[in-house]
Amino acid sequence: MKPWPGREWWIGLAPPLVVLTLLALASGYAVYWRFHAEQAADERALREWLEEARVFRKTLPELCRDYLQAPSAEQRAALRQELADQLQAMAAPLRQYTAHLPLFPTVYRLELHFRQAVPSPSLAQGDDLTGHASQIPQRLAEAPSDMETVIWDSGLSFAAQQVRRLEPVLVRDGFGETRAVLWYQLHAFYH
Repeated sequence: MKPWPGREWWIGLAPPLVVLTLLALASGYAVYWRFHAEQAADERALREWLEEARVFRKTLPELCRDYLQAPSAEQRAALRQELADQLQAMAAPLRQYTAHLPLFPTVYRLELHFRQAVPSPSLAQGDDLTGHASQIPQRLAEAPSDMETVIWDSGLSFAAQQVRRLEPVLVRDGFGETRAVLWYQLHAFYH
């Protein structure tokens, strides 16, 4: 049987084609991974900023926890103002020094959404569970009207498709949940 014509040519061309195909796939994967790894690193940096920035005496999650645990309306009002001051103190320098900070951040809006934990309806009103707070079943209020919000707004206009939105949970415990909503843009320009 006679081999088909050009067989040697195809056999000689196959190894370089395989190598080039693998190289193209590896390059595509590296570019894809680089883009997504950069985005994930940016989100981790912003989460760390929200969770660890200590402007006054407490971090944002510590203040949120205090707000959720406040027993009276007066204490809540004072803590609400402290939270608003904390957001202002955290975000204002970002506007002033945007071109000089790593990641070149622009924060357009920062919100804190609080959902209170409410006792489970399965408890009778006369049940005495004093001293056993850990045994009280809790659930988070899910209706949007039950949510309290503290907002810092930069005053800059933005379109939702031009910015990213990050929604980390800062506090989740037996007293409730606090979720931050951050509209931001990073790496807007390079020097």
